[in-house]
Amino acid sequence: MITDPYFYLAAIPAVLIYGIGKGGLGGALGVVAVPLLSLTTHPTTAAAVLLPLLCLMDVFAVASHRRHICWRQIRQIIPGAWWGSHWHGS
Repeated sequence: MITDPYFYLAAIPAVLIYGIGKGGLGGALGVVAVPLLSLTTHPTTAAAVLLPLLCLMDVFAVASHRRHICWRQIRQIIPGAWWGSHWHGS
């Protein structure tokens, strides 16, 4: 358990900045989340703290946007994605 109050003073803005950036409002602001947290803790600890929160944010985002899927666009994207994954040997 992290008890350093400075960690939480850095963690709350880092998560908010990342969430805003992920939503498209802040552009590439999300890249400052781990460095901001790294000011108060080790970078691997910062990434380990952010990862579950970001995964949880993704679950809620997919759940809320799932009913708005456009299958026509998905069908158009799949062949290129398949071709690109096999072309690069992935």
